[in-house]
Amino acid sequence: MKRKHLSRGSALMLVVIAALLLIVLTGAAYTYIKSSGSTYQWSRERIQAKLTAESGAHLAIHMILGGADIPQGKLPEWFLGGEGTWFDLPAPLGQVKVSVDPNEMNDQIITANAYEVRSLGKVAGVEGSTFFGFAAGIMPENIARFSVFQHNPGDNVYIGDGFVFDGPYYANGPVRIYSESASNTDDPFFYSFTTTADHYLYGTNATLNPPHVTTPQYGNLEIRPINRHLMGEPWFNLNADPIPYGSDELNWESARNAALSGGIYLQSPDIGDGTRIVLHKDTVMVQPFAGAPVQYFRIGEYANPVVWIDLPENDNTVYIKGSSSTNASGLSRALTVGTNGNLAVAGTILYQDGNPQNPDNDVLLGLLAVYGHTLIAHPNTDNTGWDPLFAVATRGDLEVDAVMVSLDGNFQAELQLPTLPVPRHSMFLLGGFMYQRKGATATNANDGVWKGHDVQIYFDPRLMTMHPPYFPNNGRWHTLFWEARPDMDERLMMANTY
Repeated sequence: MKRKHLSRGSALMLVVIAALLLIVLTGAAYTYIKSSGSTYQWSRERIQAKLTAESGAHLAIHMILGGADIPQGKLPEWFLGGEGTWFDLPAPLGQVKVSVDPNEMNDQIITANAYEVRSLGKVAGVEGSTFFGFAAGIMPENIARFSVFQHNPGDNVYIGDGFVFDGPYYANGPVRIYSESASNTDDPFFYSFTTTADHYLYGTNATLNPPHVTTPQYGNLEIRPINRHLMGEPWFNLNADPIPYGSDELNWESARNAALSGGIYLQSPDIGDGTRIVLHKDTVMVQPFAGAPVQYFRIGEYANPVVWIDLPENDNTVYIKGSSSTNASGLSRALTVGTNGNLAVAGTILYQDGNPQNPDNDVLLGLLAVYGHTLIAHPNTDNTGWDPLFAVATRGDLEVDAVMVSLDGNFQAELQLPTLPVPRHSMFLLGGFMYQRKGATATNANDGVWKGHDVQIYFDPRLMTMHPPYFPNNGRWHTLFWEARPDMDERLMMANTY
């Protein structure tokens, strides 16, 4: 009997414990379900706010590209909505406020009128709605933003071992890329590769019917850095939209007009074919003919830092170099040098401040040939009668700190099949090239010995928001960055931080 009562007591205790556990579990489940529902609701609102903010930024940029008024000073201004006013987007999107913050350097001639568009989105009609922010940087499309731009690549020259393009590369058409070495250590390097074609050509200019390749890895070739390019866009980008280019597409006249109205304007018969220019700190030195007196122009004494040399278009060449191979004598003022004909690099050209990461460094050089070519001067160019300072010095390695542009011409060696220097030397460019197509700068023709100059590009990061004075653009805009800012609020919307 006693054992029976004990058994019944144990069973009752188990029922009580089970009931308590059920109550606890039910409460926990209710709390979890309630919490999950709240989390779901919050996540849904946050996603909708994010999509709304992104849509507001898209709308504002579309309006700006269409010609809407934007701030002309340095302070941010409301663009859509305003303080205390929300702008309604079409359903099911919510409401946005959009502001535009001009870049602090927009009033300077070396900047490209960059703007930061900020958009704050929320769900309409929801008390205590979740906010979400987006920001985008936009600026007019200046051709100086590329490390290399080829408008008409052609198929008679290829990019081979040793080529380095340390910045955005763009081509309006297919290009030839090839590696002759079994090793990949010296294969062509592209920071990013973009072409309007759906392929590139694998082979040299002597390859018949070269394969049409759509991947960064083929045969002996691994476009460096291969892991980056294997990810595809934006590093390896085929079928890109074409960009207009050429003397009839870009407003190069702004540079010439700036020289006419307040810069250094030189024309025939005071100058002629073969004119020599030397850049020394803040001074432009010009010897117009062999034996002629040297002319000196202090850049700071002119309202517009532009040198324009107006010569007939047919095969007139202007030679330009720096005064020495040390930064101490390098260019210390922003400057653009332009001419109708050919512009030939006659030696090293350096900035006095060789650090493009210095936030106070605003010295940029633009070299612009409208109808002619940009050239590497032949080392054996006749220096008879010229002041020794103006002698062509391209027999060794070169460094050129500049943006070099040929609107209707090519970039190439002055001698189409270069015979000097031997062995082949390097030309390092801090800046970028823009041209119709690349001609030969080095060759191993006839004797199998490489001669001329390999070209290596080191992109100047300042060119993302800056350009040489009065440099041409094509009137289009492009996006510098596009980023989510989840914690943006109205105070940050109007902060003068760009």
